[in-house]
Amino acid sequence: MGGIKDIEELSVNTLNHLNFEKRKRIVRYAYENVPFYRYFYDSHQFNPKELLNEEDWNRIPVLTKQLLKVNTHKLINPTLPKSRFKSS
Repeated sequence: MGGIKDIEELSVNTLNHLNFEKRKRIVRYAYENVPFYRYFYDSHQFNPKELLNEEDWNRIPVLTKQLLKVNTHKLINPTLPKSRFKSS
């Protein structure tokens, strides 16, 4: 699978499954690599391993704009090289 034609030929169910799997990988990556997300999810009794189907998506704790503003500096994977970020 590599081109747009390949994607266009997939069923809606397959596309939905691929979409869910991609979103699940993003949530898992954040949990495993960004201390803020691990703390936030753990403090809300949530673990990405519990995302088994689309209905489980509603279990992900919601971040507020205020929480993001206060913790901006904690929302970056600490293992990434600083050179990958633009200073503002």
